[in-house]
Parts: sequence; structure tokens; C-alpha cells
Amino acid sequence: MFRTCHALVLKNRPISDFMWHNDLDEKKGLHLGTTYRNRESSKEFVQAISETEFQKVSSTISKAKFVCVIGDGSTDSSIKEQEMWFIRSCTSGVVNVHFAGVHSTDKANAENLVIGLQTVVQENLKIQWNDFKSKLVALSCDGASVNTGNKGGVGALLKNQQPDIIVIHCMAHRLELSLKDVLKKIPLYQKVVGTLLKGLFYFYHNSALNMTMLRNAYKALKQDGEKLLIPTR
Repeated sequence: MFRTCHALVLKNRPISDFMWHNDLDEKKGLHLGTTYRNRESSKEFVQAISETEFQKVSSTISKAKFVCVIGDGSTDSSIKEQEMWFIRSCTSGVVNVHFAGVHSTDKANAENLVIGLQTVVQENLKIQWNDFKSKLVALSCDGASVNTGNKGGVGALLKNQQPDIIVIHCMAHRLELSLKDVLKKIPLYQKVVGTLLKGLFYFYHNSALNMTMLRNAYKALKQDGEKLLIPTR
């Protein structure tokens, strides 16, 4: 049952699948009993798994002398802003990056993001904020002003609490921005990607008839061993 709950969460499946998974296991010859085969029990299993995993993360961070915080934002299916936090540490020469938690906020300003970081550290990892910030040496994030602003960004607010912290603009994000800036100056890129490839994608993606004609053309022209190539994002 624990493994089923873990798999459901890992694969982003609804918790309601837990019940019919139990029925399937019974058909396979596993005797699960009747006590825990309900939605509430599955939530308790997931909670127990998360607490155990966060204890492991907390133990690793407690052994480390210094830590770096990595953060990034996203918008979930309910159109609510969320910030994801990771902790990078090094213990006995082994570098680890651990998931610390997700914090939802109505307004993604710097103050709320810092509060969210404090919340996941204290509630998920069970580490006192003062103990954590004494080890904090760096913040890595994208270049948005809410994160890297000199006066009111997340990095600036954390520096008020830990003056020695270094704010690092994520190297992958720098590369992405550089690539976009370069491509803006290449007319051929705009024609090929912006017009031709996107046009092909939507021509087939938005029409079942066009997609059917493409598949029929493929069947008429294909050679043994070839796979159907269709436009994708």
C-alpha cells in the first residue's frame, strides 16, 4: 500500500486511484485486508512517506557546514503562484541537492518568497531558521528582479539577515537569455521557427483531417523500419 501511494504521487496520479489499485492487487493474489483501503488512509501513507524523506534531508543539512538555496517559481493548474525550493550542500566531499518543499502564495513578491522559504525549512525540514541561515552562503535563482533586485529582491532581504550570502544568477538561465537575444537578431530564425515550424505544427495539431491525411501519406511512402515523423512542439 505504501509503494502504491508512493507510485501515485511520483507519477502525479490522483489519490482516488489508490482504491482500484488495491482491488487490482487482490486480483493478483495479494491479501491486503480491508482496514486501510480508503482515501483517508492513503493520505496518511503519503504524509508518512514525506515526513521520512524530509527527515533524511534534514539530517544531511544538519551535517553540512554550508548550504546554498536554489529557488524557482511556477504556476499550478489552479493558476496559483508557487515557489519551489531546493537545498544544495556538501558533506565529506559529496555534493547533494535536496528538495525542500513548495510554498504557494497569492502574490509572488520578495517578502512572501522569503516567508515561503522560512516556512519550508521550519515545517518540512524541522530546522530552526536561525540555525539554517547561519549556514546559508548562497542563493541561486533566475534573473527576475523579484529575486535579484539590489534593494528589494529575495537576495537583498536574505542579505539583511545573512550579510555574507552571495546571489548567483542561474547559469542555465543566463545561457537561455543569451540565446534568445542572439536569435532575435537572426531573421532566418524568425522565419523558420516563428513562421514555418509553428505553422506546420498548428496545421496538423488543430485538424484531425490534416493529421489523417499526413498519416495516409506516410503509409503510402514509408519504407521498412522508418517511424512516422510528425511536427511537435
